[in-house]
Amino acid sequence: MQIAVIGAGAIGCLVGGKLAQQGHAVTLVGRPRFAETVQQAGLTIVDEEGRHIVRNVTAVGDTAATWASASSPLMPRS
Repeated sequence: MQIAVIGAGAIGCLVGGKLAQQGHAVTLVGRPRFAETVQQAGLTIVDEEGRHIVRNVTAVGDTAATWASASSPLMPRS
């Protein structure tokens, strides 16, 4: 499943990160600084099972970037 989380705050990152851990293609849309950090270091999730680094997520700094990129998992190729 391909999922975009618009507004990747605490809850959006937790939900998106958990979905990514289950193998879904997740794009997190947040502030540019957030997107840069996630692209470089991955998304850190701390839950009842401990600390996890989720690297199979895409993070972008604005909504337009989610749809504009032909390589985005959310943009179907024709």
